[in-house]
Amino acid sequence: FRSTGNPDVDVPAVQAAVDQGGSVVLKGHFSFDRPPTTPNGATYNRTVTVSKSTVISGNRDQNGDLPTIAGGDWPFFIDAAGAQVTIQGLHFLNPTSGAIWIYAVGGVEVVGCRVQGVIPSVEFAVEAGQAGSVSTAIFAGANPHPPSATQLGQPANFSGTWKILNNDIDLQGMAGTLALGIAMFSVGRQPDSEVDIDVSGNKIINATEPAINFRIIGGRVYVERNVVKTGVISGGANPDAIRLVGAGSYLVTHNSIDCGWTDAGATGINVIGQPSPLVPEAS
Repeated sequence: FRSTGNPDVDVPAVQAAVDQGGSVVLKGHFSFDRPPTTPNGATYNRTVTVSKSTVISGNRDQNGDLPTIAGGDWPFFIDAAGAQVTIQGLHFLNPTSGAIWIYAVGGVEVVGCRVQGVIPSVEFAVEAGQAGSVSTAIFAGANPHPPSATQLGQPANFSGTWKILNNDIDLQGMAGTLALGIAMFSVGRQPDSEVDIDVSGNKIINATEPAINFRIIGGRVYVERNVVKTGVISGGANPDAIRLVGAGSYLVTHNSIDCGWTDAGATGINVIGQPSPLVPEAS
């Protein structure tokens, strides 16, 4: 599908294409700059909903540039339990709240994408139980509130093999906002809905909160060869460039972290337990 630059044409056309499933190839400069929608029975706003096994690919133009998705409040929202979804080779420019929300899936790949200038929103902050404005470039979870005894999420929404690889994320985080890179909350459940997650080769800059943030993962996680450069603006006390909270089996290796926050309590990698009823240890 080739873009028109008119959001009232581009958004319905892309939605109709992904509704068919299969392969969707995008080319050109798309505008998603219009108010989000909430489908019947859904809780969260989004621009385009991916509900079937789909591969969304970008086709570079004659100059070698990735197709651009400009604007949109969560341009792509993946609600595809048991299905396989791939998003590759797209340039997200100034999305609101985040670029991709993975709400339910049986396996996912986000590969070779560029996310530039995510705009924090009060709406996402309220949903996450936070004050101010919050953004997350790529978020996975059925509930954006950090997991707790009263906010358990829906870990069984997720399963399969996940690959978040070679993405270039510039959050352009601003003072007074919480800007996260890749975050996953209550994803996967052992033994019946396990996940294998590979987050590797990504570049994440100008975050004010964790560039990579995992909380309660039912399965195995590999965090390798990522480049994190936080910038100097932090969103709160004692920020972590990479944060691992609660359950999960992790291999974190060969990452480059330039933690430029001036907060004396800032850390490069922090592993944190959680009290019952959540499984407390990461391993």
